[in-house]
Amino acid sequence: MVAPSGRAALPFLLVGLLGCGKEGTAGGGGPVTRDSAGIAIVASDAPAWAEGKGWTIAEAPTTDIVGGGTPETDLSQINGAVRLADGRVVVSSGLSNAVRFYDPQGKLTASVGRPGAGPGEFQGIAGLWRTSGDSVIASDMMLQRLSVISPGAEFARAFSLGGQGGLSAPTGGQFGLAVPMGRLADGAVLGLRMSFRLQAGDGGTYRDTVALVRYAPDGTTRDTVGVFPGLEMTQVPMTFNGQTVSTPSPVPLGKQTVIGVGEDRLFVAQNNAWEVEVRSPAGTIERLIRLAVPEAPITEADVAAHKQEQIELMEAAPQMRSIPEQFKKQFLDRVNNAKYPSTLPWISTLLPVSDGTLWVEETSKPGATQRRYAVFDREGTFLGRVLAPAGLRVTAAYPDAVLGIWKDADDVEHVRLHAIAK
Repeated sequence: MVAPSGRAALPFLLVGLLGCGKEGTAGGGGPVTRDSAGIAIVASDAPAWAEGKGWTIAEAPTTDIVGGGTPETDLSQINGAVRLADGRVVVSSGLSNAVRFYDPQGKLTASVGRPGAGPGEFQGIAGLWRTSGDSVIASDMMLQRLSVISPGAEFARAFSLGGQGGLSAPTGGQFGLAVPMGRLADGAVLGLRMSFRLQAGDGGTYRDTVALVRYAPDGTTRDTVGVFPGLEMTQVPMTFNGQTVSTPSPVPLGKQTVIGVGEDRLFVAQNNAWEVEVRSPAGTIERLIRLAVPEAPITEADVAAHKQEQIELMEAAPQMRSIPEQFKKQFLDRVNNAKYPSTLPWISTLLPVSDGTLWVEETSKPGATQRRYAVFDREGTFLGRVLAPAGLRVTAAYPDAVLGIWKDADDVEHVRLHAIAK
């Protein structure tokens, strides 16, 4: 799930609604591959790339896309970007609720969508995926709907996952939703079914289970791929019209299960250790990829930096403009009074590449300016690590380039394509 931070958006959504084998390490830098109950285990403690021979990402972008100052060109709150086979780049904007097409030079050529609930309209774009035929699929979290847009930048059709259209009010003390995670080569869509409890718990932390479900191209439920621990959560009191309700809130810098959807494989990191599960589309574990990486402690400086980041995100969020002051204060109190875990999760994003390689974003310390990615070949061999240019968050990786979101000195969002030197 990749999701721009779904954690940052989750509080607004809530208010609106209401191992197999024993781990080994490699000797001399090479991976140790073993088989346990039919599962290959690939463990490494050093990269395969020789010193100074690894891949690098070019500092200067080959394409730099920035929105304009009008509603027709705005790109605020970018939450999805993909490159098409012909070199065009497609970008989704959460603020304008539009999907915009750009030529390889970064010039706007077409725009699809506007705020609303009708065909081709959006209320909360949260993700974007390319299909094998160069159509794109835009995910609308608020409408619980996926919209297919043709390569010619025309709305084609819409469908929901499992027949659930729109967000429903909580029932029985909880509410649920489906979060699309990606699309397989055969057209199937993978989505996380998750639920949140209200008025539950004693303030401690917990991880409710989530189900990874495979849906047909029309949204019909096929089967459950697996069940995993979800976001690390806690219950926080919120007062609405004089009534106090215990609401679920993500633990800052807490654990979560990270999903990556490739063309013919799924990747799962539960963040109980530095481990990535490689699964078939049906959910069978085929390989475990492990790195010998120690836990990273969260310091007082990390907590202070993270709280400042969260406050800045909240203040910049358009949702905050329509929220009464009493709610804004409660959100700020939630940030300032939050309890942090003792260590960082290992993995924050999984980016499968069409050539079979896998880019794993390792969780950065709050305030870090460069993100770090561990790269693996199709067999799970650890090739080495790559640093992204300062300020760039990679959202998609390709055999020859990476695509990501970057902010300039004026806090204006750009989508940038950077070449990979191998």
